[in-house]
Amino acid sequence: MGAVKAPKAISFREAVTTTNISLYVSNDARGNLVFGLGLGGTNGTDFWDVIGYPLDGESNISLEKQHFVSKTPSPLFDPTWNGAYRWLRYGILGVQAPTGASASQAVPSKHRSANNVIATVMAIGSSFYDVTDAGASTCPGSRDAGHALHLIALKDPSAHPLTDVIVDVKTHRFCSMRFALRGRSGFFGATGYIELHFAKLDGYWLVHGGVVDVEERFLGIGLKQGTISFKIDDLRT
Repeated sequence: MGAVKAPKAISFREAVTTTNISLYVSNDARGNLVFGLGLGGTNGTDFWDVIGYPLDGESNISLEKQHFVSKTPSPLFDPTWNGAYRWLRYGILGVQAPTGASASQAVPSKHRSANNVIATVMAIGSSFYDVTDAGASTCPGSRDAGHALHLIALKDPSAHPLTDVIVDVKTHRFCSMRFALRGRSGFFGATGYIELHFAKLDGYWLVHGGVVDVEERFLGIGLKQGTISFKIDDLRT
C-alpha cells in the first residue's frame, strides 16, 4: 500500500447515518467543527458536502438544509490514507485529546508522508501482529473477490488496534480494514470497532464508506449499542 497516492484536493457528498446514537455538531469560536456523541436517541441520515485537502489534514464541510459551514480534521470527512491514519490513532475526532495544545497543532503535519505513517503504524509483520488466514471473502460494496486475514496484536493493542483486513485478490490492496475501539472512564467503558471500506475512486484508492460500532459498558456489562455508517458519492479530485 505504500505506493498509493492521495489527491491534493477532493470534493464529494457524504451520507452519514446514525442508528441508536446521537451525533451533535456545532462550531467553536474559530469555526472548527465540534462533535458531540451520545448513545440512544433518534435514527436518521444527514448529507454533507465536503471539500478536503488531504495533505493539510483538514476538510471544509457544509450540512445540507442547514446554514452550517465548518472545518475539521475528522477522518469521517477524509477518505484518503491520511484519514485512515487519523481513524487509527484518534478515532472520529481526528486529533489527539487536548493537553494544552490546540486542535490544529495535534493534526499530523502536512509534511509527514501518510504512506510512511501507515506503513510504520499498521505494518503487518511478525513483530507487530499474529496474522491468521480467515479464508475467502468479498470486498465490501462490490462483488470483487477478496481474502480475509485476522490479526492479534502481540503487544500494546492500543497502539496496534488493527484486527481484521480483507485484501482485494486482483489489486493486492486492502479493501477493508477494521480497528478495535476501547476506552474507559471510571466504572464506565466503551468497546467496538471502526471499519473502513476502500475502492478505486476517480483514479485513487480511497475510502468509499464504513461503519463505527460502539457499545457502552458498566463494570464490563453492555448497556447501550449504536452505529454510525457513512457512504461517499459524487467524488471528484
